[in-house]
Amino acid sequence: SGGLRPVIAENKTEGLQKVVQETPSVIILDMMIPGGSGVQMYNDLKRDEKLRKIPVIMLSTLEKKTFFKCRKIRNIQSGQIIPSPDIFLEKPLETEELMKAVNRLINIGKKDSTPGSKYAE
Repeated sequence: SGGLRPVIAENKTEGLQKVVQETPSVIILDMMIPGGSGVQMYNDLKRDEKLRKIPVIMLSTLEKKTFFKCRKIRNIQSGQIIPSPDIFLEKPLETEELMKAVNRLINIGKKDSTPGSKYAE
């Protein structure tokens, strides 16, 4: 795990509870999760004042272009603008690719902790 401590959730409800309890450095979120949609969980995270600061890596079998087109349509339909995930990765993916993405977001968070920045605590 590269010195990282993963926290695993079995479904959307447990995932949101663990994010609140643990306040992770990065969230890796699959679009297809038991007990709800990963996209809905992502929207819930980004609507929360405290949790929206946590960077998210979204995993999906959808192509990136298709994912962002669907996201844009949902934003228009809901009237709410939900930001894009920090990183989007298409499945299947290699462990090395995922670890590079995680480390990139952790390093950005360490470098950019000034008040008002995207990764400030």
